[in-house]
Amino acid sequence: MLSWLYDQESGDSTCSMALSPTATVMVGNPPASLTPSAQVVPQGPVMPPAPVTPQESEQRALSIHYIAGEFVRQVESAGLSRISTVHDIEDRVIRGPSARTICPRDGRMGAAYVDVVRGNDNVGQATHMLSYTWRYSVAEIAESLTEWSARAGHDPRRFYVWMCCVCVNQHRVKEKQQKGESVPFDEFKQVFEGRVKGIGKVIALMMPWHAPAFLTRSWCMLEMHTAIGLGDSCELTIVMPPNEEDAFTFSLIHSDGLERVYKTLQGASIEQARASMAEDEVNILRLVKEGQGVKMFDEQLKKHLQGWFLRVANDHVRSLPMKLLTACSKVGKMTSDLGDLDHASTILTFGWSNMSMTSFLSDKDAQKKVEVTGDLWHEQGWINHKRGHRKSAIKDYEEGLNPMAALDGLRNMSAARLYRGRARALVGDEPDQAFLATGEAVPSDEDIQMAISDYIASLEILREQEKVETEDGAKLFNNLGLAHTLRSDFEAALAAFGRAGEIREGQGSTQDPGNARRLYNLASMHLKRSNRCSESAEAAGYSHEAVLLFREAVRLLQAASVEPELVEKCNRKLEWIREHGVSDPVVAI
Repeated sequence: MLSWLYDQESGDSTCSMALSPTATVMVGNPPASLTPSAQVVPQGPVMPPAPVTPQESEQRALSIHYIAGEFVRQVESAGLSRISTVHDIEDRVIRGPSARTICPRDGRMGAAYVDVVRGNDNVGQATHMLSYTWRYSVAEIAESLTEWSARAGHDPRRFYVWMCCVCVNQHRVKEKQQKGESVPFDEFKQVFEGRVKGIGKVIALMMPWHAPAFLTRSWCMLEMHTAIGLGDSCELTIVMPPNEEDAFTFSLIHSDGLERVYKTLQGASIEQARASMAEDEVNILRLVKEGQGVKMFDEQLKKHLQGWFLRVANDHVRSLPMKLLTACSKVGKMTSDLGDLDHASTILTFGWSNMSMTSFLSDKDAQKKVEVTGDLWHEQGWINHKRGHRKSAIKDYEEGLNPMAALDGLRNMSAARLYRGRARALVGDEPDQAFLATGEAVPSDEDIQMAISDYIASLEILREQEKVETEDGAKLFNNLGLAHTLRSDFEAALAAFGRAGEIREGQGSTQDPGNARRLYNLASMHLKRSNRCSESAEAAGYSHEAVLLFREAVRLLQAASVEPELVEKCNRKLEWIREHGVSDPVVAI
């Protein structure tokens, strides 16, 4: 059966259909760097074949999770880089690790790369087949597949992509290249179509966007057309690397993107395409002519690609309103963080003024829309919170939460932020009522309980999203500790502050200024506990802890030259401790 061919013209392997490692269509001499003398053969014991039948091994493929993770790491460990092409890594990364493994298909030494990979998260029966060329870089392949699976909501550990470079036994390819063996045309046709039909799902990786490489390669054009011709029995997905997609969408606004694509498509023809070997070109062209003919072949391929490019362009146009709202939310937040609240509010208002542009969004986009608008309301609520208008802030947060509740969508990160924001507006940012600013309302027991409920709701979302061990998680536990301090539940507060500290230790962020707020709240809890304690020695111990924590918070903030208001609050409480006396000389100020 067929093996992948080295493309002598382009310095890589074209998309010829590799159905088995045991025979090949006529191939030419491989590049010098890939001859047997250059092959890296590691020393060590002979490894047994993969625990699968020969038939099952034909369909084994790597998961997207493995390709984007371990495979890329192996490339870098071999002294290569993410921008290395498949051609560059073939000898050191692909053939090297499998040189002393028994092939499960023929029982001989030397296997396909996929045969040495183990674990269901890494390898399994192919769900998709990748159509590509060996001139593409490792990064382009990995990033394209990762982006595609993320957008489609697929689990990258359970989607396995058959790629010729790792699923074909390249050791046998080298042997056949040396012998110059070929396969009869009828067998060539049968095996080629069998691979596409057998997997039934083809991902065509297209780049560069303005002149797709596969439009110049016979094998790639035949692969795509075969998938198109199978109709419902074969799912064809065309993807571009993220940077190529960005370049294409940029050209739609600033240049003549679609015109350039259509011009390229007009000049494409299977008669003009090339393969590494003349016999391949002859066989492929013969296959086309004996079928529907060159003209119909070209027209169907071009029509499909034109339609795909047009859909990408339409999707881009439809995404612009959401991108604008997202940009307004993010820029508004950054402006607010820098202290320019009026300008930040103006940016958010501009976002709301363009809400009508999202009216044409489909139902499937409705959830995303309420999440983005929820972020806008969150930022507006935070602006009002910082202005001291906490009742207005609560209304803002609820404006963001209510549409999500109507869609039963209170399970996303936008909702988590809104819950946390409303809770902060309910109880404020001071954990000790005795130190509230003049005129600042004391949170009621009802408000404190509602805030705790909101914090817990936010925490549940973080758990579902697997984001508890993040900055958001650390902040949330800090907020929860503050609420417990307000109700004088010191043990619960201490546990929450401790959990926030554990997360920061895990992140390596205990020395970041963001940790200063936790230190201030924890110190305030100890001070409040000291003031409630009747035993003088015990009270002094809590004061001791408070002083040390306030000082550490000040150190972190001054080192980063941030939050002078919080520095002032720390110093004010340190001064209070000094004025009221501390019996423990260790913490005397």
